[in-house]
Amino acid sequence: MAEVFQSAASVNFAGDDLDVEYVTRLMGAQPHLAYEKGKDHVLPNGKVRVAHTGLWNRKVKYRSLGDLNGQIAELLEPLTQNLDVWRLLSAKYRARIFCGLWLDRNNEGIDLQPETLLAVGMRGVRIELDIYSDRIM
Repeated sequence: MAEVFQSAASVNFAGDDLDVEYVTRLMGAQPHLAYEKGKDHVLPNGKVRVAHTGLWNRKVKYRSLGDLNGQIAELLEPLTQNLDVWRLLSAKYRARIFCGLWLDRNNEGIDLQPETLLAVGMRGVRIELDIYSDRIM
């Protein structure tokens, strides 16, 4: 099986009562994208919209070939290592590690190592996978 062509990863917290400064202080690093419910924010295409919910998001660069284990380690490294803080935020907000996977052909795959799964699980965060392909299989 060939490796996934490309991968992306980000960690985010979302919720109607999300306080960006509070999450930033507890995480110990600045988000790449953050906004609070009801406030204007700029979309990637430059348009401005009112946020329907709050979001705190931190990402790493895309990788080709896919490397979710490396990307998740890179996401977690600058953030607090205090698992109680992670579990507190995971209980208060919708917490996830988002992973985008792009396929170049049939039967590409990727694995998550036990160390990666343990690090994510101990933080009370779920992993979400979005898989993209331009091909009909």
